[in-house]
Amino acid sequence: MKNIFTYKLNEIDKVSDIIISNLDKTNIILFNGEIGSGKTTIIKSILEKMGVNENITSPTFSIVNEYILKHDNIYHFDLYRVKSVDELNQIGFEDYICSNNLCFIEWPKLALKYFFSCYLLINLKLIDKKTREVELIIKNQ
Repeated sequence: MKNIFTYKLNEIDKVSDIIISNLDKTNIILFNGEIGSGKTTIIKSILEKMGVNENITSPTFSIVNEYILKHDNIYHFDLYRVKSVDELNQIGFEDYICSNNLCFIEWPKLALKYFFSCYLLINLKLIDKKTREVELIIKNQ
């Protein structure tokens, strides 16, 4: 599956709904896009729509934030500052993604070798200050 569309920032809930409708296909969701393209904003919208009541923030410095929804863990990674696979190993990255819990991963390029099964790839592109292009791709390894 591949789907490309544009949206205005005030339509982010529609994008979140589309992504949520694909979460039955995989627990791994990867987000690519330049700084400011809206990766964290979309993840925050998704988690809020799913019922996460915690303060949802970017894990830029912590690398991973964990949220609890009912009795399930949800992991939100920001790999922007991670410089090597060794760093991923030090945080137990493989254990997280093999846990069958939802994993939202920003800046996933360094970690691509860890994804052995299906994942949802979301590419974001800035069109202007209020418009983004999003490309959704289901990848089967």
